[in-house]
Amino acid sequence: MGAKLYTAGYAIVACAVSLSGGKGGWPLERQALMRAIKAKQRELARLVKIKRSLQDEEVYRKSCELDKLVVAYMRKQS
Repeated sequence: MGAKLYTAGYAIVACAVSLSGGKGGWPLERQALMRAIKAKQRELARLVKIKRSLQDEEVYRKSCELDKLVVAYMRKQS
């Protein structure tokens, strides 16, 4: 079980690192998306720690919310 929590935490951190490239000159909308992504990552990490399972429905829903934010951010990149 500990490995699953570690893996989830690592994925959250990896996502943050891959999206955190320089902020200079970003339109405000992308900056707002980045703030929302980071907040959602914190929420997800907290929830996984509480639920102690990646298979919990609430964890899954929160992960889907994060996915939608990341996709919106990536669309703004192109």
